[in-house]
Amino acid sequence: MPPIIFEDKHILVINKPSGLLVHGDGHNCEPTLADFLIESGKVKKGVGEPLVIKMNKSLATDCALPSHEYVTEKGTAKGADGKKVITELKIHRPGIVHRLDKDTSGVMIIAKDNDTFFALKKEFQDRTMKKEYLAVVRGSFKENIGSIAVPIGRSKNDFRKFLGGRGTRGELRDAVTDYRVLGTTRDDRATEWSIILIKPRTGRTHQIRVHMTFTNHPVGGDKLYGDEKTISAYPRLMLHAMRLSYLDKDGKKLVFEAPSPEEFKDIANLAQVELPC
Repeated sequence: MPPIIFEDKHILVINKPSGLLVHGDGHNCEPTLADFLIESGKVKKGVGEPLVIKMNKSLATDCALPSHEYVTEKGTAKGADGKKVITELKIHRPGIVHRLDKDTSGVMIIAKDNDTFFALKKEFQDRTMKKEYLAVVRGSFKENIGSIAVPIGRSKNDFRKFLGGRGTRGELRDAVTDYRVLGTTRDDRATEWSIILIKPRTGRTHQIRVHMTFTNHPVGGDKLYGDEKTISAYPRLMLHAMRLSYLDKDGKKLVFEAPSPEEFKDIANLAQVELPC
């Protein structure tokens, strides 16, 4: 179970480590945060909204994971002999209101009951849930404070990726990312790296990674969007969800923070800056 930042009868706040998938997509049997939540008994399986997928050849059917539930029925064309066949895969996502990418670390809030789940979901939809990230990105900036307002859509060439502006397919969705440069340093190969504080106004998939790549400042260690130099510079994706805040039903502001990982502290020391968390 990931480190717990805060817990009461309604919510669980954790510090998700880099490398942990939040929930599965049916294509592999990798243990996820959803499985840890169910196994630990912290959140009941029925809280939230499960992901239901029609079975096909690409989906894994031998996963003995707590979050996986295979739906079967009799008498289909493939099961004319009366045997049950798997028709759907239901992936439980207990209390999971929002996600972090697998390789992003940091604070996540999880609901323990359905009333809380839908209340938190509305906070995210209304953009009243505020998130702050730390990132280490390649290059230096002309201005220490800036904003990137570039719509994001799916890549035409790679189903895993999203792109800013051209080269996308389907709907382009508005995306705005504010940032502030905390400091800049150089590595052993004389490559400049900046450590920045990021406040996304919207919550698109891969938004920070896409916007940083779009502005030629890819996130260090990004295996999906970075080039060889970016990928090899760091052993992990240098993106950390540092802080999450919102107003509860009584109007009280709640703030939760995940301490900066050691990798970020090392860069901050080189840049001679103090991290906000």
